[in-house]
Amino acid sequence: MPTMIIREAGQTDRAFSTTKQSFFIGRGQSCDLLLPHITISKEHAKVYSLQDSYFIEDVSGQKNMLINKKPRTKHELALKDEIQLSKFTIIFFPDQLNPMEQFFEGKALDEYPPYARTTGGNRTDATFQMSPKMVKKMLHSSNKVRNARIVSDTNSWTPGDKIISFGKNAQIPVQGWFTGGVAAETHWNGSDHILKKTGAFASVKVHGAKIKGDHILSNGDTFMIGNSQFTYKLEE
Repeated sequence: MPTMIIREAGQTDRAFSTTKQSFFIGRGQSCDLLLPHITISKEHAKVYSLQDSYFIEDVSGQKNMLINKKPRTKHELALKDEIQLSKFTIIFFPDQLNPMEQFFEGKALDEYPPYARTTGGNRTDATFQMSPKMVKKMLHSSNKVRNARIVSDTNSWTPGDKIISFGKNAQIPVQGWFTGGVAAETHWNGSDHILKKTGAFASVKVHGAKIKGDHILSNGDTFMIGNSQFTYKLEE
């Protein structure tokens, strides 16, 4: 039977499996794979088996399904194909796998917790329509919060969606004058990681230029807090 890893921001990756040769994905109660969100149609996509292959078809009419970051209305699924439906990323694994293919990101597929969602009391029948451009933007933000790294010469940190503090005794230690408390912090604003100077006298620079307030971090940004240097990296 095929297995799908369901990836959702703020949630642990979970696994969905079914013995059915055909099933629906959507927010309607009758769907086998339930994705309870207003941007998901009641029946958004259909997965079915045909001549030893699995296919997925967008049946929502929104035409905003992305497969491996490209818009598709119908697609023959292959190992580790990434299906993007609104804020949900679904990684596909067919039912014929060799031992090495039964692992994803260092974990066996059967070690992932099972995916179990309900409708969550969604009372509206209307679906918020999303364009492929909007879905791509949502995917980019999801990848950013998951894959961003703050890197020094000796260490690496994953900011995620948490507030990260910089200082001599903070979460990320720094050296230099006036860094004894919290000299700066990063936080997630829903679409970007923000670097903010919080210490009154500490030196905070991005590409050699001092910042006074908030700075939106971009891939490759080099910043210094006190005498300590860091790089913001996005790992796709």
